[in-house]
Amino acid sequence: MTNFNIFFDVGAHKGESIKLFLKNFKIKEIFSFEASPINFEILKDKELSLKKKFSNTNIKVENKALGSISGQKVILNQMRESSSSTINQIDKNSKYFKRKFKFLNLFNKDNVFKPIEIELDTLSNYILINKIK
Repeated sequence: MTNFNIFFDVGAHKGESIKLFLKNFKIKEIFSFEASPINFEILKDKELSLKKKFSNTNIKVENKALGSISGQKVILNQMRESSSSTINQIDKNSKYFKRKFKFLNLFNKDNVFKPIEIELDTLSNYILINKIK
């Protein structure tokens, strides 16, 4: 089994990646980042049970979006099907979006995503502020 002292999980969603990484690797400390405040609330609710299940690992969950410019504000398109949420612009004319819209919106005329303004941080800034070696 591969060992890591520190592991950065960028895009933790609702904790699935934490479970996947900790089942497959021996990790002393994992920092899991989730940009979406909606997804993060679910992740935060699971934090204690994750820490109990993986007691040999220091698990830290952060409601942060990581990018190339610290302090930059961007729009997160929070999809109703949350694993597809993105800060990328959504092309409503793409075949992919039309299929997804049809699938997620069978009986509603509502949008399948909600824009949420979030702020980016850089990983290097996070490491510096939190004195991670």
